Amino acid sequence: DGTDQLINNSSFTYWLYNSEIVFYLPFLLLPFIFKGYKKGIQFETLLFLMWFIVPFTLFQFFISNPGTHIQNYFIPLIVLSSLGMVYAHDSISINRRILADIYKSFWLLFFLVMAYTQLYAFVPGFNNGYPWKDSQRGPIFIEALEKTKNQYFIYGFPYNRGWREVRSYFEANGMPRSFYTNDNVTIGEYYLYGVPAHKVHSQQMPQYYIYVQDNQEGNEISGNSWLQMYEEVGFNHPTTKILKLRDN
Repeated sequence: DGTDQLINNSSFTYWLYNSEIVFYLPFLLLPFIFKGYKKGIQFETLLFLMWFIVPFTLFQFFISNPGTHIQNYFIPLIVLSSLGMVYAHDSISINRRILADIYKSFWLLFFLVMAYTQLYAFVPGFNNGYPWKDSQRGPIFIEALEKTKNQYFIYGFPYNRGWREVRSYFEANGMPRSFYTNDNVTIGEYYLYGVPAHKVHSQQMPQYYIYVQDNQEGNEISGNSWLQMYEEVGFNHPTTKILKLRDN
């Protein structure tokens, strides 16, 4: 019924996808959209404000877990920030041409930095495990998300934990009778299609256990007594180990 779900905090969701503080700088320009209000509210500006206010009210006060649907009000908020950026430039350029050029250069540099930092979040080869592990982006250190505190809706992040290689290993050495993993079991069931997933239980231990470091579930298995019943097989991967149930 959803009553046991963790809280979905929209600010955390936005931070997950935009985890550098620089992403919030454009919002500081929002006050400039009110620049012409002494002469009356511009109709176009009013439309943009309503575009933001209506979905914001709906998703923040009437929907308990909006997830990534918060984009429905963040997109108009970004557009409003762009209007503020233009109005701020117009205010500066009236009497200070040099300052206006500096202003434009600053925002050009800002968008270049923003595009570069996003490489480390969404592009394979640049992403080093974020958001499932701590990430270092130059001088900026970003902690991995804590799934035990909030409910996150995570889409679009690269995720490679060697499951294709696990499949290839079993195809070469024989498919297992059963398996389990500390990773998202659905991923394991996809790559090991047809192999039943059995949870670790004293009466029915899975033949193989796939240990995945920095996994989607945030599960660690170190310290569990049942690990003594398994031995690691010869599988070489930087984030993943294959453990086999020892023969009695």
